[in-house]
Amino acid sequence: LETVVLPDVIFTNLNDAVQSIAQNCSQLKHLDISRNEISDVTVDVMAQACSKLEYLFLCKCHISDAALYALAQGCPQLKYLDVSLNELSTRGIEAIAQGCSQIKALYVNNCSGLTDAAFAAIASSCRQLVILEIQWLPFITNAAIELISQGCSELKILKVSGCDQLTDTIIEYLARGCPQLDT
Repeated sequence: LETVVLPDVIFTNLNDAVQSIAQNCSQLKHLDISRNEISDVTVDVMAQACSKLEYLFLCKCHISDAALYALAQGCPQLKYLDVSLNELSTRGIEAIAQGCSQIKALYVNNCSGLTDAAFAAIASSCRQLVILEIQWLPFITNAAIELISQGCSELKILKVSGCDQLTDTIIEYLARGCPQLDT
């Protein structure tokens, strides 16, 4: 089994089920458990058991930085990660950037604890990044986009909205640093 898709599941013991899947499916490459309440312990078990995981959807799962630390240590082959709508901080994203440097798509929408330092880590470690979604991040500034444009020249899709501190200056940074940008 390489793919499991369980978004919006109403399961009494979903954490137990996901842990069991992880422990019995070490070849798992694609897991979508978005919009479910998942514990950091479950993510830790998954990260330890499924080191070949490449696609992971954890949007609105109520995870914390502890889950990201576990993923950074256990899932170095992650290529696609959606952690939108979780209470995450810069430190968690820094861990992902360092531990999962092969990441090509990263979605961190509505993770209001992120600062420019998270994007500095992404820019320095995630050189293969092709897709980045950063919506409704109140603390990021033009500096974050400047760093991304300098470090992520492969970027093709950038979705930005609701980041009140960003100005039109980011267009110049992106035009210079991201020649493949489509969106």
